[in-house]
Amino acid sequence: MNGLHHAFALPDVCDALDLGLMMVGQNLEIVFWNRWLINRTRIDRADAIGRKLDTVFDEPVAPALVAGVRQALNYGLPVLLSNALHRAPLPIYRGHELETPNRIDQSIVISPILNEASRRCCMIQILDASRSIKRENILRAYSTKLRYEAITDSLTGIANRRSFDEHGEIMLAAAKKRKTPISVFMIDVDFFKQYNDHYGHSAGDATLKIVADALNSQVLRSTDLVARYGGEEFVVLMMGLDREQSANIAERMRATVLQCGLPHAHSRAAEHVTISIGACCVVPDGDTGVKHLMKCADDALYQAKRDGRNRIVFGEQ
Repeated sequence: MNGLHHAFALPDVCDALDLGLMMVGQNLEIVFWNRWLINRTRIDRADAIGRKLDTVFDEPVAPALVAGVRQALNYGLPVLLSNALHRAPLPIYRGHELETPNRIDQSIVISPILNEASRRCCMIQILDASRSIKRENILRAYSTKLRYEAITDSLTGIANRRSFDEHGEIMLAAAKKRKTPISVFMIDVDFFKQYNDHYGHSAGDATLKIVADALNSQVLRSTDLVARYGGEEFVVLMMGLDREQSANIAERMRATVLQCGLPHAHSRAAEHVTISIGACCVVPDGDTGVKHLMKCADDALYQAKRDGRNRIVFGEQ
């Protein structure tokens, strides 16, 4: 072990590290500068030793780093500069041969230690955080994609039933708090089974996309929601509309779908694709739940179908 101990010089070990390592004294003067820093700053060790931390670079050093070093020197406590708050405190680059080198994202640990004279100095470790940040960004993007897919209908691109369930509870709570009306529209494409049987499922899928776009075009506020509830059923959720305003919105949705002019040879409601709408508009009280609103709208939709379809019926409270 003794032979192994004497086989390595500490500066050589520090030069072999895959991280930046510098030591600074009480006046911020640099007393050690490892090879990792030489390669990424183009500042030789001889040019760095004795220079002040805040003046050794051609560019400014982040004030947070200087403050962290002073704090470690004064109080003897380690300091961590996380990349989340301090992306690149030091002007350290990779790709110096490039016309525009890339500044390295850094995580920095500042550790107070005592030198041979029992005077406090600081060891500053600089880790290249670029890879971990890239990995985090990939994971974040993947998580966002999964979240989007979880709440989006893959066929039509609008919200799905899960999204409606989540959004519905939030909107209902907001309506109760504000004592404002909430409107639910249950929408069904008329005679859609017959449409699929006659034109084929590919044509049926294309029609559902067109209907979804038509409904979405009439719901303009960011707080409103259009969702595919399942099969040929859609649901629209809106807040702050009275019954007359809700009726106007419902009629616009019905008319917009009809105006798409999609032929439907086997509809008994019209020559083109139409929708039936069951609506419920209520100022919710403490006992009102999303299921109550959905039942009211669904009962109204059933009545619209019984009355001949291609129409709007409001549920009674």
